[in-house]
Amino acid sequence: MTHSIVKLVGYLVIYFVCLGAYGSVTQIALLHSDVSLNYSQPERFSTILEDAYKSTSTQIYPLGIALISPHKQPLVEQRKAAIFNALDSLNTSESLNLKTQLKNLIFQYRETIDTNITKVKELKQFNPMLEGSYQLYLPTRPDKVLLIDSQFESSIPIKIVPNFSLRDYLLTDNTLRNYKKVWLIQADKTAYLATNILWKNTAYFLSPGAIIYKPLQKLPKKYKYLNEEIVDLLTFRLDL
Repeated sequence: MTHSIVKLVGYLVIYFVCLGAYGSVTQIALLHSDVSLNYSQPERFSTILEDAYKSTSTQIYPLGIALISPHKQPLVEQRKAAIFNALDSLNTSESLNLKTQLKNLIFQYRETIDTNITKVKELKQFNPMLEGSYQLYLPTRPDKVLLIDSQFESSIPIKIVPNFSLRDYLLTDNTLRNYKKVWLIQADKTAYLATNILWKNTAYFLSPGAIIYKPLQKLPKKYKYLNEEIVDLLTFRLDL
């Protein structure tokens, strides 16, 4: 009987040791850090955000926070490959310049999720239960936005100027004054088309880390949605 009890205790010790090492149901690796958040059950995003904030001493930029799903990365790679093939097929100086610029960016599958910790905590629809393996990107506030224009061989970082609208940025450079419409991809993945920029009364403001994308012009019918596909890809860009 004693032997059986000792044997049972031994099995329980082995079980709990293994559970501690391998039993995490939800695992969150913090990028640029050795910290990994491990939970033995599915966990609310609010709890994960709170724990992540406690695990870093830097000033986090909430709009730039990204919840990354590594197991969905093939979806991003497929989109990128299709776009690169289309740009190669167009085979113009503009399309090849654009491909070069995109190749120099880092794209990761970012979940579409609100990262404002106050909103996440207060509203259940923004506070999903997470299970599985993820990465969490906690950037500091950038001081630039990025211009992507196929007339250039490289994308152009533009320093943030307080209270500047898109129009203000474009008017400071003679090369950019001819922009009639551009896509804006904000730091939180929000994307929209800005038109009649220099004449419209609407002021388009840019969040730090945003992207200004000047769309390709006069695309053949076969590639009429290529600009939208590029914008979709740019929403997955991480400023690593």
